[in-house]
Formats: sequence, structure tokens, C-alpha cells
Amino acid sequence: MNIEDRNLFREITLIKNEYLVIENHVLVGKITDINYETGEIIYIMESQSLFRSAGLEYHGTLFFDVDGQSCFVSGIVYFHPPNRIIMLPLRPISADNRKESRIDTPNLPCEISWKHRLVHHTIKGFIINLCFCGAGLLTEILLHRDVLYHLKTFFPFHNQSLEFSSTFTIKQCTARKNMFFSGVLFLNMDAKSKKSITKYLTRKKT
Repeated sequence: MNIEDRNLFREITLIKNEYLVIENHVLVGKITDINYETGEIIYIMESQSLFRSAGLEYHGTLFFDVDGQSCFVSGIVYFHPPNRIIMLPLRPISADNRKESRIDTPNLPCEISWKHRLVHHTIKGFIINLCFCGAGLLTEILLHRDVLYHLKTFFPFHNQSLEFSSTFTIKQCTARKNMFFSGVLFLNMDAKSKKSITKYLTRKKT
């Protein structure tokens, strides 16, 4: 663990909003200990996020907030049932120092889907603001932080529509009258969707 990583982790009590993404699973929990010599991170899952591991070793990405920064680190994950995880980082911690503000959108309709207990769910929603890394969504139901969602929409661009899709996780969610507002973080965006959102945001800024 390098000096920069030690500075970010200097006070575990300052770390907030932790969640671990493994394959298509979002595991909400808490960082409880860090070994500054080996770099090992101890992560305890919340009961509702228990993950039945078929093997001993996985690759995952741990997201968290500290000192006003959104950070993430990827590494090898080892499960110690029932709820203890040890992560061995493979690279330094990355901080999202994005200063770009989200751009308001004209309530773009979108489709949000997810799987729960082998049942596939789909609802309609609206994108009310957008940046390359995430969006603000309005939905009629509450979206939860321990679920990995998929979003699909089309950006209006001149006389055509740009198809966009991405998985996402919930960063925050608040009630607004009869709707719910969610701030989301995009994950696993494919090359076509990256081109679509880049074109759309570039046009909106001009």
C-alpha cells in the first residue's frame, strides 16, 4: 500500500458508503480493518448482501467515499463465510476527482431492469441530469444500493437517436413527492454507449 493510499485510509471512521461489486452482485458492507504492510482490506458484508461463493477467489471492485472523494480499488477477493471478505488490491486506489457538473436533460425516458431471485424486473424512469460517469434518475419505486441495475435509453442527436445502455449502482436515493430521485454511478459501459454519451454531452455543452 503506497503513501497516497495510506493517507486515504488513515481514519477508517471517515470511510463511508462502501459497497463491493463482484460479477453481477453488489455487496453492501463496511471496511473494518486495513493492513498497511500487506495492503489487505477487511470487509464485512451486511446480512442482506450475503453472497454464496462457488469458489475461494474472485475479482472485485470496492467503492467508497472518504474526505469528500469517491474512490475505488480493484483486487482479488477471498470469502470467509458467513460474511467476512479479505481483498488484496492489485493496483493503487483511484479517486474520482471529477469536477464536471451534471447537465440537465429534458426528462429523458429510460428503461431500468434488474434480476432478483431469478425473476427479471423492468420499470420505466426518467433521466433528469447526466454526466459521463453517472446520472440522476426519477422512478416511481425506491431503488436499492445492494442491487446491480441496467439502464437503457436513446439520446436525441440531430435527426437521429443514439442508443445507450449501462449497468449502474445507486449512490444516493431520496423521496420527491410521489417519485424517488436516485444519483447513480455507471459501470461496465460498452464502447458504443461511450461514443453515444460523449456525442450527446458534447452537443449539450455547446
